[in-house]
Amino acid sequence: MKTQRLLITLLTASLLMTACSGGNGSSNNNSGNNGENLITPGTSSTSTPSAGSTRTAQISELHNDVEARQTTAIDWGVAAEGQQINAGGGVRTGNASRVRIDTSDKSLIRIGANTEFQLLEFSPQTENPVTRLQLDAGQVWVQVTEALGTGSFEVETPAGVATVRGSLMSVAFDRDAGQLAVTCLEGECELRDRAQNAVRLTAGEASEILGIGQGPGAVRRINRLELQGWIDNFPEAGEIARRLLANLIEDTPTPSGGSGAGGVGQTACDHPYLPMRPGATWSYQTTNGPSTWTITSVTGDAQSANAVMQFTTADFQSTYSWTCTADGGLVSYDFGSFTTAGLGTIVNLEVNNASGVWLPPANLLTVGYSWANAYETSFTVTIPDSGEGSAQSSTNENAVVVNAEPVTFGGQTFDGLQISRTGTHSFQITIGGFSGPGQTVTINSTMVLARGVGIISIVDSESNSQLVSYNLP
Repeated sequence: MKTQRLLITLLTASLLMTACSGGNGSSNNNSGNNGENLITPGTSSTSTPSAGSTRTAQISELHNDVEARQTTAIDWGVAAEGQQINAGGGVRTGNASRVRIDTSDKSLIRIGANTEFQLLEFSPQTENPVTRLQLDAGQVWVQVTEALGTGSFEVETPAGVATVRGSLMSVAFDRDAGQLAVTCLEGECELRDRAQNAVRLTAGEASEILGIGQGPGAVRRINRLELQGWIDNFPEAGEIARRLLANLIEDTPTPSGGSGAGGVGQTACDHPYLPMRPGATWSYQTTNGPSTWTITSVTGDAQSANAVMQFTTADFQSTYSWTCTADGGLVSYDFGSFTTAGLGTIVNLEVNNASGVWLPPANLLTVGYSWANAYETSFTVTIPDSGEGSAQSSTNENAVVVNAEPVTFGGQTFDGLQISRTGTHSFQITIGGFSGPGQTVTINSTMVLARGVGIISIVDSESNSQLVSYNLP
């Protein structure tokens, strides 16, 4: 990943050097609204419907500890059946508690246990109504109808904003961790962060923001636990949730006999700690946004095999070629090609010389075991309207297993490894007779892997990648 970040930086510098003098640059800020209705803890925005308002929000189906208030200026009080909530008011629930809120335009909100929210905006008009909730903690399930028209229904949290447009969405916010999770059971939904980065969700999809200040994760399928949450808490959508649940292929490790259980894998590339199988995917939330790793092909057998991995972000796509042997482990020399949305394939890589291994066989990976990985590569670079060029890269790194503690992901516990990598990575690019500024960076990263899953996280001084979901065929 170091090469990709350096490549983006150096290509940008090279393009600037080869640009014609006097050219006009432009910047497109698609945020749309610098005053976005995102909140921070302890702040709020309210509006009050007119005296002639015909739109109402009414509490019902109270279970256990449910409190309400009409404004943030007054204390919480015990909620009552049929009580109305106006803009500026709110509801909160205790342990094992829940409540239902119906609006006069047929929208339905169900509030789960240990949840607190405020009705920030509740427009009085029934035509194209606008509803904004501030979710301070807990979870809500929402249904909107065609009566929404061109109006909007948003749920705001300190981490980001979730929007639903016909018709079923759940939003969960963990106040302590700053994590926001959204599922879209039916219709169209959107999740966006504080910087206006957004992902769109359709029926059966989900995404999350792992912390305040981070971006939305890659879109994934709703998982079994989330679907069960719909069934248990929103009976109006039970039929839809049960249908999705019946068709769900759970993202779990391979059962007994595969590398996920410590057995013999499909090929030598099916490493117990990185099971590279055709169609396998891993979705990550990174410092720079969501990314996905996909194994597009695997050839060979249990002794020797080759795999092609596609690495995709919102801005670019690259491919990695892996060589795998039962005795030698996994070897990869960075990407084979680099493609951007606007320029197409602009870089192709060739390995000049190499030694070592990226990940040794699993039986060697005990605490204290160390190894080296070194390689030199050359690139051909083609930039439209800027000419052709070349680049050279050199990597020298050392790795060591620093612990083998269990790893928990998705509610399951797996055998784990923590690997520390140190070394240097150098890169130089020349385009159209101009040489970009060469760079040498220090490698100092920590990688956590789970047996039968893959890489759980990679953290270095510049970035943080965390696994969001995975699928192993």
